[in-house]
This record gives sequence, C-alpha cells and structure tokens, in this order.
Amino acid sequence: MIDLSTIWKNLQNQASEEERRKLDLWLEEDPKHHQYYSQLRASQKEKKPAGYFKQGEDQAWERFQRNAIQKKQPKYLFPALAVAAAVILAFFTFNRAFFRVSGPPEGTSIAETSAAIPPGSAKAILTLHQGRNIFLSGPSSFSFQEPGARVRVEGGKIVYSGQNKAAAPNGKAASNLLKAPRGGEFFVELSDGTRVWLNAETELNYPVRFTGGERRVQLTGEAYFEVAKKEGQVFTVLAGGQRIEALGTAFNVSAYGSESASAVTLVEGAVKVSLTKDPEAFRILAPGEQSLLEKGSGSLIFRKADPAMSSSWKNGLFSFKDATLEHMLNVFSRWYDVDFKLEDHRVGALKFSGDLDRKAPLRNVLHLIEETNEIQFEFVGNQTVLVK
Repeated sequence: MIDLSTIWKNLQNQASEEERRKLDLWLEEDPKHHQYYSQLRASQKEKKPAGYFKQGEDQAWERFQRNAIQKKQPKYLFPALAVAAAVILAFFTFNRAFFRVSGPPEGTSIAETSAAIPPGSAKAILTLHQGRNIFLSGPSSFSFQEPGARVRVEGGKIVYSGQNKAAAPNGKAASNLLKAPRGGEFFVELSDGTRVWLNAETELNYPVRFTGGERRVQLTGEAYFEVAKKEGQVFTVLAGGQRIEALGTAFNVSAYGSESASAVTLVEGAVKVSLTKDPEAFRILAPGEQSLLEKGSGSLIFRKADPAMSSSWKNGLFSFKDATLEHMLNVFSRWYDVDFKLEDHRVGALKFSGDLDRKAPLRNVLHLIEETNEIQFEFVGNQTVLVK
C-alpha cells in the first residue's frame, strides 16, 4: 500500500529518489495503478488559461489528504486500489478550485441571495483649482479652460493640453485633484503628455501646468504611469512614504492606506526610488524590480516582481499569487464598492492564486472562491458581505 503523500509529491514533482522508487513499485503491482496515475498526471498537466483560479498549495494538500481519508471508507471491488481511488476522487475534488469566470453561476448561496453587483466603471470627481467639483462618468463629454491648460473630458478620460504661462488668481500654478471613488477608475493625460491610469479609491494631485525643473504629483491609492520624456525636467511621484523619480518610463504604484505596504513596480525604463523623508538614500530600479515600503517597520525592501501581474488591473484582470484572502477582499471592496465582514478572522490568512475577470459581476467572482469549499459568502445588506 502506497502512502498518500508519496503520490502527491510525485504529482507535484517534489518526490525524493526513494519516493519515486516506491511509486514505481506500486505502479508495477497492477496495470490499473498505472492507469489511475496516468489520469492524475494528465489532469494536472492540463493547461489552465487566464480566468482560472486555484487555492494555495499548502491548503490544497490539506484538503487532498482530508478528502482522501474520507473517501477510503467505501468498499471497493479491488481492495488494493482503495487508496488510488481515494486519491483520484480527492484530486478531482481539489481540482475543482480551477474555474473560468464566465456565465452566471448556479446553485450557490451567493447567486441565490444577491443581485448581480456590477463591476466598477469609469467615474471620478475632478476638483478644480478654485475648489469646484465636477462629477465625471464614462459618457461625459465637454471641455473647459483652467489657468495654464485646456481641459477636455471624453469617454472616461481627461486630457490637458497647452503649456501657456497662465497662473491661478493667487499667483501660484493651478492644481487639480482627480479622485476615482470606490467602484470607479479613470484615465488622465497630463499637460506634459504623461499618461496616468487611476484604480478605484485613488486620488491624484497634480499641477495643471508643470514649471521649473521638476514635474511633481502626489498619489494616494494605485495608479499606472507612462511618463513622457522631458529633458531637464524630472517627473516625481510622492506616494505612501516613497519618492519615485523618472525621466521617461512606465511603472505601477500601489499606496493604499488599508494595505500593509506601498509598492513601486517598474515595467520599463528606470526610476530612482527613495523614502520621502530621506531622498539622499536611493536605489535605481530596473524593469522587473519592485520597491516595497512596509508600514510597520518603515523599511524599504527591494525585490524581483512580475510587472504584468502588478499592472494587470489596468488590463481588466485581478491577478493574485499566494495572496491572502484579506488582501483579495480589500481589492474587491474597492472595485465593487462593498464591505466584507469575516466571522472568523483566521480565514483572512488563507492564500489563493490565479487570474479573474475584473469586468465580471461580483457574484461570479465570489462563486469561484466558494468552489474551493473553504469559504462561503452571504449578503447581509445591499453592500455588505459576510464571510463564513
């Protein structure tokens, strides 16, 4: 009789030489052993396209082992294959954690008890230099003049054009504040040609017209920057305690107050990153590198990162890799404008990986997570979800 962990490790390509030998002996005992194991290997190697989702590997093994033990109770026509059959049943139960976010789910508590809360959309609040607020949405289309630039709003984006020397009435360069609320996103092209995508619950403060040797903006939340090259005029972003300087490059900045750290991920070009309070101690990031400022320790960490994953939200995806449920719920809260309440805060530490369609209704996304059989969601109001 082969041990469950031996089969599991071989499936995961983590087996030692002795464990591989044990598997070989077991496979030789009966042709059906080989047939069952081949089915497992084929299922595991099946390509998982974008839109599939899985539970963390440690949790998957725990469920694999737990389910296998439960499955060993029935009698089998071939007693020697009882464990193998148990492994197969457990493995396919585990594999149900992979699903594509597509049509409306059936037979789940979240689908039965909730309306289809739509995903976020293009909407924002633009605060002009004199304090007046303009509420923007996707269909908005108009233009107006601000001191220093012409402003055009159309199709979920704002474009500033013109670099004349006009100033605000107080003599200072006019500044605007663009806020993408929960459940919103927006795009702005600044007067220098720099393009910025704002994620949900994000604020960007910027001058209508850049002057002097620095183009400085301030960010709270998350945004993706494509910085226009301007010789002799560095572009600076202040966000989450970090100072990012660039001449012409693309990078993602995530600096939410609700998260435990702020992160800068470089996509192309180069940026100089330092602490806001100590700009002299800096490091130059290369593409595929990330600076992470932990709020608890205040220390700045540099590491490798996947730029495509960090900026996937801009391209219509939620991308997670060993992400805690707590972090994922924060992301969903901002995008769908809902609140999550955990019955047991320990479930917040569960980890998941995968890509989800950011344009899917909330119930489709939550249904996918429910299919791991570790978590259930229940609406207790129009905008509140209980996690059980």
